[in-house]
Amino acid sequence: MEFGLLGSLQVRGTLGGISPRPSRQSVLLVTLLSRANSPVSIGELVEAAWGEHPPAAENAAVHTTISRLRQMLSVSVDPAGYDRIVTDTMGYSIRVLDGELDASVFRGLVAEGRAALDGGRGAEAVVTLERALDLWRGSTAASGMSGWFVESLRGPLDDLRLSATEDLARARLMIGQADAVAEELRGLVTRHPFRERLWEHLMLALYRTGRQSDALDTFREARRTLIDQLGIEPGPELCGLYRRILDNDPALLDVATTDPGAVVVTRAEPRQLPADVVNFVGREQELQRLDALTAGRDAADGGGPMVFVVDGGAGIGKTALAVRWAHRARGRFDGGDLYVNLHGFDATGSPTDPFEALDQLLRALHITPSEIPRGLEERAALYRTVLSDRRLIVVLDNAADAEQVRPLLPGSSSCAVIVTSRKRLSGLVAREGAVRLTVGSLGSDDAAALIRRISGPGRSDVSGEALDTLIGLCCRIPLALRVAAERLTLRQHGTLADLVDEIGSRQSALSTLTLPEDATSSVRTVFSWSYSMLGPASRRMFRLLGLFPGEHTSVPAAAALAGVSVADALDLLESLVSMHLLEEVADRRYRLHDLLRDYARERAELEAEDTGPDRALTRLAGWYLCTARNATVVILPPSRPRRAVPVQQEPGIEPVTFGSYRQALDWFEAERVTLIAVADYCVRHEVHDLASQLPAALWGFFQVRGYTGDWITTHERALASARAMGLAVEAPALCNLGTAYLEAYQFDRAVEYHQRALVLGNELGDAWVVGVSTANLGEGYRRAGRYELARTHFEQAVSLGEANGNNWLYAFSLGSLATVLSALGEHDEATGMYDRALVIHREHGDHYQEARCLQGLGDAYRSSAKHRDAKDSYLRALALCREMGNGLDTARITYSLGEIELELGQHAEAEAHFKAADEIAGQLEDSHRALLRAQFQEHRDQRDSQG
Repeated sequence: MEFGLLGSLQVRGTLGGISPRPSRQSVLLVTLLSRANSPVSIGELVEAAWGEHPPAAENAAVHTTISRLRQMLSVSVDPAGYDRIVTDTMGYSIRVLDGELDASVFRGLVAEGRAALDGGRGAEAVVTLERALDLWRGSTAASGMSGWFVESLRGPLDDLRLSATEDLARARLMIGQADAVAEELRGLVTRHPFRERLWEHLMLALYRTGRQSDALDTFREARRTLIDQLGIEPGPELCGLYRRILDNDPALLDVATTDPGAVVVTRAEPRQLPADVVNFVGREQELQRLDALTAGRDAADGGGPMVFVVDGGAGIGKTALAVRWAHRARGRFDGGDLYVNLHGFDATGSPTDPFEALDQLLRALHITPSEIPRGLEERAALYRTVLSDRRLIVVLDNAADAEQVRPLLPGSSSCAVIVTSRKRLSGLVAREGAVRLTVGSLGSDDAAALIRRISGPGRSDVSGEALDTLIGLCCRIPLALRVAAERLTLRQHGTLADLVDEIGSRQSALSTLTLPEDATSSVRTVFSWSYSMLGPASRRMFRLLGLFPGEHTSVPAAAALAGVSVADALDLLESLVSMHLLEEVADRRYRLHDLLRDYARERAELEAEDTGPDRALTRLAGWYLCTARNATVVILPPSRPRRAVPVQQEPGIEPVTFGSYRQALDWFEAERVTLIAVADYCVRHEVHDLASQLPAALWGFFQVRGYTGDWITTHERALASARAMGLAVEAPALCNLGTAYLEAYQFDRAVEYHQRALVLGNELGDAWVVGVSTANLGEGYRRAGRYELARTHFEQAVSLGEANGNNWLYAFSLGSLATVLSALGEHDEATGMYDRALVIHREHGDHYQEARCLQGLGDAYRSSAKHRDAKDSYLRALALCREMGNGLDTARITYSLGEIELELGQHAEAEAHFKAADEIAGQLEDSHRALLRAQFQEHRDQRDSQG
């Protein structure tokens, strides 16, 4: 049988030939042929044929399609065709014999032709390369078919065809066929104006046929094309040829022979670098560092090669940086430059074996195939020998791991090696002394410059807020920015704002950041190459992190999310960091940028059965609730909170415990945004037990830190869940919400919620709710200036606390009652109550209420003109508030200290306190900032009116 991919899909056999029409069946055939004699998994076949819309029953769908394919081959091509497709434990494979697949024959002939060319056997190279190119039956591989997989197969074959055409032109020039070559090359440069090798061959052909002027004009045409359309100057090879033609270099005409048909040529130094990157921006710091490091080794004696590892995430621009620097440094390495794509992360899914890579490198160094050893170690030794006395740049692009790279390292210190990889390749740094350069996202200015360059100078809308938004949506990743800019150029009648809306309104920006005709430029596709290299556990962790409600995750939180130990979670997170699929933003805290989060979420949806998202997020919420309770116990004394409803945790999932107030407070602060997001998730998914309990575990932190807005928001959202759990849960929720409104100075709403809580508390016989609601109703009335009504409620609360043995309620209500008595002028009695309340709060370790009592005591002393005692109380309260991070009360007390200093005649000290209080207030949330500054202004007005 014969299989044809070089043109339309064709299959020929004893029964004749067929050209299957484009269909999923033909896509599966192309997929199997691309991996001939190797198994292709069900998942890969589904992704190739169905893309983003896989069938519900994937195995059945593939099995049915394969059965039809087998039937088609056996009925229309060859009776033995049915057995060509083999069922494998990993999937399916197709048996193809040597010489049956035109793409494989083509690749082999091209390799033979290049070997002949590099060996100076021009006539042999011409014959072999012409045979290779004659295999093509159309303008492109698998013509008429579409889909990301077909595109990923088509691109390399089409590129190899064009590269072989260039090699054929070089071989024909080598054997003196300049006239014929010149005519053919004129058409080729018209179709491929950015291929500098074609321009070079055309110039040389024209010069060798006596048309020096035409050759020079051709260079000018090439230069104009590159500058006008790409914004770059021609490379050094093209410029060097121009100068040699201008100088009438006689060596350009030297094709003398010693025997008929045997052409003697000089083997040039290898110059294998890909074309320099178009529209390259930024990275100047990295380029300068590479320059400095290589310059520093120029005079070095002995030692190994200069090895640099450029690592970074998918689409971040590693190859672009490596190629840009190699072009920039070429002049200092006169031995040439080598380039190998190691295919560590790409559509092939099969990294290049070092054995094969060494074959490519040795051939590039003009070692004939017969001279290349058969063993890996022998090949590596010969490679080091050839490079031992040469100054040469080696670019090893897209490495899979350190083991793939080691055999490809020269032994000489005169060589510079730059390795790019999505892995950190720490082994090369540790053992081979490589220098690592980690490439991150572009700066905002460079990102904007890249979009402007690609979209062109004619667009006036590429600026302002829309541009900033686009840069943010692309996470400042060069590949995403390039795709977005290219999509912008395709929208001749659309604006940048339209593109931003399209990206932002999609469920995933990944759907927009792709080019339909070039799957390898899809952001989603390049992410998939990294994802496919992960182990099963790392893949699952990656998917779960896409569902994580917060922006950053800690190791214990990730462990709870995945249901694994903290040690295992750390290993999994580090494996993702090493692949640049996760970023460590602080010590043991990690984040996914938005595009990777989108991709992880997509994979979680596609692999929901293996991910278990609902169970994972519920487990995470339970862990956060238990840990928040542990932190609250440290921040607030055990006698103060209401007894918590137990939470069931899976075995092995341990909440964090805290040894100090600062540890607990720091944890709350670091997890604040995530805690709110987790609470919101529980509300939206009606996980009522967790939704109702999480806010109750957070209110103490919100109160201490003055996050009243968060306090109100979380409790309002969870109120429905609290009601769903019953009156025993609803009553304390109403009580907490009423207290939040008290702190927000919304006294009417505070009284409303506490009255409702009081009714339910009495109905349930819940002494805690009754006592706290009674005390807080008094607080609401006090803050509203209704002192007698407040006094009544506080006295009731004091009695309730005493009767129920609730010392915290007793002390809280006693201190509040003292505040009312002080406002009514009963300062001595108030001072005594404050002292009794302080003793209890100190016994309980309740620093928050202790500070408030000290502040009230200072107010009472000040009203009694006991300024020194007032100042001492304020200073003790201030120390506690600073320790707690209580900015709201810190601002109030600092202002009160200013007023004391003013009354003591210390004007400079007073102004310093007033200024400090205003600065502290400016750091609080809007409602508190406005309220405090209004109170400060009121006090200033009163002082001014009193002279």
